[in-house]
Amino acid sequence: RRGWLTEHSFGEAARADPACCLCRMNLASLDLQPAWERYVLELGMRSPHHYSFAQWDVHSGVDAVERSGCGPLHLCIISNVLVYCTDEQTADVLTSLLESGVCAIMVNERGAEQAMVDMVRRRGVSVVRLMSQAAGRDDRQLVFLPRGSPALKRLQVAQPPRDGSEVYDARPLASPVFP
Repeated sequence: RRGWLTEHSFGEAARADPACCLCRMNLASLDLQPAWERYVLELGMRSPHHYSFAQWDVHSGVDAVERSGCGPLHLCIISNVLVYCTDEQTADVLTSLLESGVCAIMVNERGAEQAMVDMVRRRGVSVVRLMSQAAGRDDRQLVFLPRGSPALKRLQVAQPPRDGSEVYDARPLASPVFP
């Protein structure tokens, strides 16, 4: 049974089958800019999930999992920050997360070519591009997976359609991607 990662969908899923949403998520935002804290806490005001914020610098040497205060992390989401920290040290941090129990890192960026792709690949990280590559390289939406991840076999990106309409096959999977 699966819930989705938006409150709207959690609500719909809970109404249809209350047992599918029994788990509560700890959602931690780590950011260099402390001003984001109030927005993160606002997100959690009407949520059954726990939202928290911690100021964190990827270059600080402080462990991201420790700083999050959430215990083990299963999924990390990076959104529009690699422009500020695409360097070898950040590639080491991302690789370390995947080697220490994080199942996947989802990346959303503005630029079509992310140098971080090659940096983490050199460290053994598997990279799945979620955007169609029919018009050329497009790294705007990626998933980083640990070496040998079973999710790599199950995570399939749709072939680009002939008319260019749909890019990613968003149909629910028969089995969970991340066990």
